[in-house]
Amino acid sequence: MINRKQKRATLIIIIVFVLSIFGGLSSSLFNRNASVSVSGQDWADAGQDYFIGSNETLADITAVSSALQEAGYFMQSLEEAAKTASPTNSSADLFKSKGNIYYGQGDFVQAVAEWTHAIELEPDLGQLYVNRGIGYIHLGKYEAAIADMQKAIQIDGYSELACNILGNLFYQLKKYDSALQNYSKALQLTGDDAQIYFNRANAYRDNNNAKEALADYNKAIDLSPKYFEAYNNRGSVYLSLANFESALKDFSQAVSLNPDHAFAFYNRGNTYFKMDNKEAAIADWTRAIELEPEQSMFYLNRANAYSLLGKYDLAAEDLQKASQLDPDIGSTYFNLGNIYYNQKDYAQAISNFNKALELVPDNPLLYFSRGNAYRESKNLEAALKDFTRAIELVPEYIDAYNNRGSIYLAMGNYDAALSDFSYVISQNADYTNAYYNCALIYLQQGNYRQAEQDLTTVIDRKPDLAVAWQQRGLARFYQQKYEAASIDWQMYLKYVPDDAETYYRMGLAFFNLKKYDTCLKYLDKAIVANPSYGLAYSQRGNLYLMQKDYEKAVFEYTLAIKHNNAQDIVYFNRGLAYLYLNKIDEAKNDFTEVTKVTSNAKLAEDAQKALDALEKKQ
Repeated sequence: MINRKQKRATLIIIIVFVLSIFGGLSSSLFNRNASVSVSGQDWADAGQDYFIGSNETLADITAVSSALQEAGYFMQSLEEAAKTASPTNSSADLFKSKGNIYYGQGDFVQAVAEWTHAIELEPDLGQLYVNRGIGYIHLGKYEAAIADMQKAIQIDGYSELACNILGNLFYQLKKYDSALQNYSKALQLTGDDAQIYFNRANAYRDNNNAKEALADYNKAIDLSPKYFEAYNNRGSVYLSLANFESALKDFSQAVSLNPDHAFAFYNRGNTYFKMDNKEAAIADWTRAIELEPEQSMFYLNRANAYSLLGKYDLAAEDLQKASQLDPDIGSTYFNLGNIYYNQKDYAQAISNFNKALELVPDNPLLYFSRGNAYRESKNLEAALKDFTRAIELVPEYIDAYNNRGSIYLAMGNYDAALSDFSYVISQNADYTNAYYNCALIYLQQGNYRQAEQDLTTVIDRKPDLAVAWQQRGLARFYQQKYEAASIDWQMYLKYVPDDAETYYRMGLAFFNLKKYDTCLKYLDKAIVANPSYGLAYSQRGNLYLMQKDYEKAVFEYTLAIKHNNAQDIVYFNRGLAYLYLNKIDEAKNDFTEVTKVTSNAKLAEDAQKALDALEKKQ
């Protein structure tokens, strides 16, 4: 048997053990989605509405050439031209007619050349400049076309046709003020013309004058109630103003008037998406794809909706199709990367982010996203480089600072991590994740008061963040605020009711409060939650040892060893229990095991003393 002094020493060892095994910090909080604005790219939302511009209606050269032909300007053959040529200008008429024929054949270079010869012979014939200007439009030489149209006006005066074409040319060059002046002049000459109102509305729209754009679209629709393009474009203005109901009404009318127009369905799909009706959006985008299956943007938008609905396989199919149709769109690979990330296929996510970066090499969001994938792949060095690169591109990118801080924290570089998190808080005092991450560092550094303070800030802002309650309980436990710690862990268990470790921690708190029955209750709950949780068995053994129920103590320690908690102290305490039960051989075996496995010099010394004493007694 052991004496009272030995018993007291044993209890001291038990209590030291209870405190020394307690720990376990949660992972840092990092941001999956970035808040940085990336100029020129829309990487996450549905695509832009399809806007029918001036060049796609009244500036359609087929329509213009038809109008000129009706006026007798275009000849059908050289023979007819020769018959109608006058003696004084036969060469000019011949070149003009040849130009007309080349134009009809689609040879715009030769048409322009013939009309140029005609102009050299008849430089004061305004109609020739109009013809050549139209040829220049087909060749994409808008400045030259403008010069010809202005020359025609100089010769013949203003005409509705020339002003309207000039308006369209300036519109194409994004010179909206000049476009508006010419459209307005055309309207003065022609009175009410739905197409010119439509064109002027387009210019107002792109010149960020929604009010005047709506007024002109309204006028176009009043003059031509079945003008589906006007409904479509008016809908696009309403959509830009977030007037979703009006936009939906206009796009639906466009669909009704022209049920085979893919972009009307596409735009209505965008509107449904903005209204958070993803299923309806998918239906419209599917119809758009049926009508025009070669439009990559249709697949991109539908993929976005599928992804948000968690239908990642369907989203991936659409993105793959989009990449086949247009392999040079970086956002396609970015979105594919996000899908693979959500599916935890980080290798594929990284591969697609790499492709996106080849196309958009200086996009900070791509570096940020690839950094997240590297982080999840445990490639901390690569993640660190990507977050740092994102910060270099956008120095105020606080999400990247937060995530880089989480990498430093995982690497044990607490000073660098704290610097990043502190910077985030200095830039945005409402950035709650940074407070949580700072608290993790303070816990590691033993600054429990500051950890508790930061975690209290987190809980005040995010009371449903379960891990914050868990970690504040830890900070309070280390400050010996056992009651407060137990309250925090009870809150945590409301969110995570099957967490064996937290039940175990509750048991430790009540052990230190000397509420042993309550301690035993929570240890029991830990074992119910996880029957293989060895720490709970060993602590239950400690409790029974204190209560001098040595048979139960031995039983619990044996279970602890069975469930992978074969720590040196467990063997030592079981050896003590065997001594109390006068099972000397079993006690010697356990003390011997301690001397073999322990790295604790004091514990090894106590085990050896016990062995020596038992040898002398025998």
